[in-house]
Amino acid sequence: MRRAAKIAARYKPKDEEEDVEDDDGEAAAMMCMAGPPSLCMAFKLPDEDECIDEGYITKKKEQRERIIGKLRNLSLNVEQVINRDRNKLFLNISADDSILKEQAQERGIRIPLQEEKYGGAMCMYSDDLNELEVYAENLDGSSELPFTSLIQLEITDRLVRSNPYDAGDDAGGPIDPERLMETPEGEDEDEEPEIIGYFYMHYERDRQKLYIDWPFMWKSPQPLERVRVYFGEKVALFFTFYGFYMTMLWLPALWGLWLFSTQLASHPDTQSWENPYMLVYAVCMSIWASLVPQLWKRLEGTRRYEWDTLDFEEQETDTLAFKLHAETLKKKHVDECTDVMDEFYFDEGSLLPPRGRKARVLVSIL
Repeated sequence: MRRAAKIAARYKPKDEEEDVEDDDGEAAAMMCMAGPPSLCMAFKLPDEDECIDEGYITKKKEQRERIIGKLRNLSLNVEQVINRDRNKLFLNISADDSILKEQAQERGIRIPLQEEKYGGAMCMYSDDLNELEVYAENLDGSSELPFTSLIQLEITDRLVRSNPYDAGDDAGGPIDPERLMETPEGEDEDEEPEIIGYFYMHYERDRQKLYIDWPFMWKSPQPLERVRVYFGEKVALFFTFYGFYMTMLWLPALWGLWLFSTQLASHPDTQSWENPYMLVYAVCMSIWASLVPQLWKRLEGTRRYEWDTLDFEEQETDTLAFKLHAETLKKKHVDECTDVMDEFYFDEGSLLPPRGRKARVLVSIL
């Protein structure tokens, strides 16, 4: 595959820094075609030809160098790419295998064991066990380690948000990408945030496999295990329910077709669409409606055990869209039960008097 972007060398000191220009302006999307799974952090570059405020240009450069310096102090690999219009800088952030192994063992990351010998049970990662080759093979082939691309990205993301061990008092705290994407309090509303984007990069090789095996193989079962490995348990669980529900809908569809055919057959004689089989259809649908939730609970319980998501609800976090929403209150609402200030709170409004989101829902219903 022809690479549409040139990957810059590892970040160098200030006097050796080199800016590399990509061919088509989509630098962030192209960085995932080579190298290990990585994160992307994007900056907006001021136009030095049009911006007359030299102090603003210097300020933005110092902010970028400060963030890049923190990433280097965390022993992360940082590659820089500038788009063709030279108005955006993308950082490609990844971690070496040695760091991934150290962090996985320290944080107790759970990895599945080999299915043939150990039944696919989940076990905390250990270098000793890894040397014995007891872990299951990495499905997406992103590394010789037993970590999938998603696990590698999650470990790297936690590193980005942490402080170096030797951080001094002047380090300024860990990097908080969500906060850096907001305009600092007390600043002019026209002030640009320090970064304009932070996201996981696609792992192109596994994405292409899913692209072939998932949408175009509609006669085969969904590759849920690959979906889980690439997108995570939450997305895989959604498509598990989606596939289960679509399968269960075949029964009422066949029953409805059978009922409609009996109605067509009896209508010329009775001049009515009603017939005794409608009662049978109603009874069948009642049984179906009772069985489907119970069958789903069994399937969900099986997946939760296999995918090690028994504490799934406890791991939920607020999404970035919720945090950055214009109507989300930040440290302005006190919880009625705990009397603790909520870091983020969304006011649903009320029906009477009509206000907020509930009022909009009421209007849509009417």
